[in-house]
Amino acid sequence: MLVIVDARMVNASGIGTYIRNLLREILQKDSFQIKCIVNKDQVDVIRKLGVNDYIIFKSKFFSPFEQIEYLIKLPHADVYWTPHFNTPIFPMRYKFKKRVVTIHDMFPYAFRDNFNFLGFSYINLLMKRASRLSDLIFTVSEFSKSEIIKFLNVDDSKVCTVPLGVDPGFHLNAEDIKIDKKYILCVGNIKPHKNIKKAIEAFNRISPIIPDYELVIVGKSDGFYSPEKGFDSILKSNPKVRFTGFVTFEELRKYYSEASMLLFPSLYEGFGLPVLEAMAFNLPIAASSRASIPEVGSDYIVYFDPENLDEIAKAMLGILNGELQCSVHGYGENLAKYTWEGCANKTIEYIKKLA
Repeated sequence: MLVIVDARMVNASGIGTYIRNLLREILQKDSFQIKCIVNKDQVDVIRKLGVNDYIIFKSKFFSPFEQIEYLIKLPHADVYWTPHFNTPIFPMRYKFKKRVVTIHDMFPYAFRDNFNFLGFSYINLLMKRASRLSDLIFTVSEFSKSEIIKFLNVDDSKVCTVPLGVDPGFHLNAEDIKIDKKYILCVGNIKPHKNIKKAIEAFNRISPIIPDYELVIVGKSDGFYSPEKGFDSILKSNPKVRFTGFVTFEELRKYYSEASMLLFPSLYEGFGLPVLEAMAFNLPIAASSRASIPEVGSDYIVYFDPENLDEIAKAMLGILNGELQCSVHGYGENLAKYTWEGCANKTIEYIKKLA
């Protein structure tokens, strides 16, 4: 059974994590033959994962030119699987017996105003074609499943929820020495829906009460775009707010291992992987009560209304002074439900049923 996987987003942060971990697990199980689509600069990455059969595309993902390369370069296969919604807009039934797409969330529809007309029109075309032409749609949470059904008007039997897992490297080692550097950690791509502005404003309110603490945000502030007014001044309003810039896996792991808590203020998440990553390090967590986050965090963590500055500030302060407690003892039970092996097993099961 030959499965073609479009792996051109293997170096991306969120979806790249999904592709890398799933490919690794699926290849270990030797369930079917995999051929990947990659760009030239991604060959070394997939080879390290164990993929030796690949097709090199010149076009980048989401480029209109990829549609031409699909027609010209894709070979015949049993299943064609796109781990994102940039899938061929043509039926191509003469090449593939079945098609699968992973749609992680419906952010472009839920936050339509963040996109210009042409940008949204192209995304809308790709998503509508992906949902219509695919035999199966994978998604990562029940929340995202409900959003896909609502916005794309597809039958719920076509959408399969396959939750993500925590990278095996995210765990406390015996040699990890907890160094209390006193910082609140924010992790995630810095985009408007990540709600970073309100996170900084809330931190600024309590900063005089906790003068020893910093707010450390994993990501870049340079070139960051937000439609929110006054964002530039907020970024520079407190020297205790620090952006890390790009971090490696090991650097991110170190940030988790030494943080005092995780703050996750996002307005919209298809899954919310940083919540599980923080659990792997036994961090107290204050998180948004929106979208899929309560589904992933369950009853173990502290929640707040992400649009209420007082609630965000009280959640941070309450955790740091001990007034609010997370059920850290239950993290292991929650993490056991979310593994990449489990994600791979479900993915393999669904794909094999298509054949």
